[in-house]
Amino acid sequence: MLVKIVQDVQDERKARPSEKKSMIDLFMEVEDDKGNKLEDEEIVNLLLLFLRAGHESSASAATWATIFLHDNPETLKKAKVIDETLRIVNLLYANFRVAKVDANINGHFIPKGWKVLVWNREVHLNSENHENPKDFRPS
Repeated sequence: MLVKIVQDVQDERKARPSEKKSMIDLFMEVEDDKGNKLEDEEIVNLLLLFLRAGHESSASAATWATIFLHDNPETLKKAKVIDETLRIVNLLYANFRVAKVDANINGHFIPKGWKVLVWNREVHLNSENHENPKDFRPS
C-alpha cells in the first residue's frame, strides 16, 4: 500500500512539477556522472527506506534508553530532563482508551466500552495542570 501511495505522489509530481522541491523531486532530478536518472522503482524504494530507517532508528534508540534508565534507577532520578521534554513535545498528541467501567468525568457520563480520546497535549500544556506549561523546567 505504501508503494502505491509513494508511486501516486511521484506520478503527480511528474505531471505537475512544483517550484517547491521535496525529497521526491530531488530524487527525480538526480543524475549520475553519465546523465542517467533513477528509475521510478528505485525512487520509491529509496523513499520507503528513508521513511522506515528514520522511524525505526528513533524508536529503537528510545526503547533502549528506556530499558537502560529502568535498569539504572539512580540515573533515572537524574533524567528529569527526559520527562520534561516528553511533557512539552508530546510524541503522541492524542490516543484512544476504552472505558473499562462507567465513569463521570467533569460532569460527562462515559459508559463502559466507549472509546475516549485522550488529548495528551491539552493535559501536558494546560495551566491548570502545570504552572507556566510551555516553559522547559526539569526539576
